[in-house]
Amino acid sequence: MTLELGPATEIELRRKLVAEIDQDRFTRIDRAMLAEAEDRFLDVRYEPDDPRGQADRTLRLRRLGKLGDMGLATEHAPGVWELSERLEPTLREMGERGDIIRTMQKARGRRALSATR
Repeated sequence: MTLELGPATEIELRRKLVAEIDQDRFTRIDRAMLAEAEDRFLDVRYEPDDPRGQADRTLRLRRLGKLGDMGLATEHAPGVWELSERLEPTLREMGERGDIIRTMQKARGRRALSATR
């Protein structure tokens, strides 16, 4: 696809990341946060001298809010989060379950469509 359309623009990449915020699966945002975390703690406090990093910080904070609601992250102080040791395996399992459900729904839809013909 890249050969036909060219490389993805920064806007397209950002749009894809924003779409990942509410996903019930392991995302690129999660992978980046786990890589950055020290002993499962992640510091996303505001840094005024890093304006470009603010967009990433906003993405991470929104994702951390979602993970917090799921019980997979805990905010210990403003901007300091602890990521659950079960974060990756839990999200991977949820993603697999979602894939199975979508596959079953597609199969059921095709069966219903062929039954009406």
